[in-house]
Amino acid sequence: MALIPKRDRPVFAGAQYLGGLTKGPRRSMGHLSFDETVSLGAAWQKVEIPVADIASIATTSEMVGKRKTGAVLMFGVLGLAGKGSKTEGSISISLKSGEEAYFMIPKLTNVKIKAALAGWMTKFDIPWSGEQDEDGDGGAPTSKADELGKLAQLHAAGTLTDQEFAAAKADLLGLDD
Repeated sequence: MALIPKRDRPVFAGAQYLGGLTKGPRRSMGHLSFDETVSLGAAWQKVEIPVADIASIATTSEMVGKRKTGAVLMFGVLGLAGKGSKTEGSISISLKSGEEAYFMIPKLTNVKIKAALAGWMTKFDIPWSGEQDEDGDGGAPTSKADELGKLAQLHAAGTLTDQEFAAAKADLLGLDD
């Protein structure tokens, strides 16, 4: 399970920092915890965002196709019978400085992420932003978080190589590589 219940302090296991902050690591993985600070990672990879710096939060989720190459190699044609998709949620934290931090949460839907964050956001008076229909409207992405989600989906499906994904992400976030 990707959510570790902690009363009004949500913690998402297996989260990945996708970028967006000028000061911080390029990548970080681990438990994304929401308390007096939003933090992810450890030591030199740590991402920390003080609650006072947060302007708003947006969440999205979508079904992403899984690669079946390993299953086919291991189990032959029977490997194709496994589930062909997985759910990935994302959290976009908009800062008062204008920056945004993007996080990917595996195995959780938008509804579950919002439910987990609702009490914490109410406690710190943080508003929601960039709300998207739960069923997905099928239209063009409307925010950087949506664009990052689409890039991650293409990367997970094998359409984008690691280098193409990194370049597209850097371009979207305005980072110089």
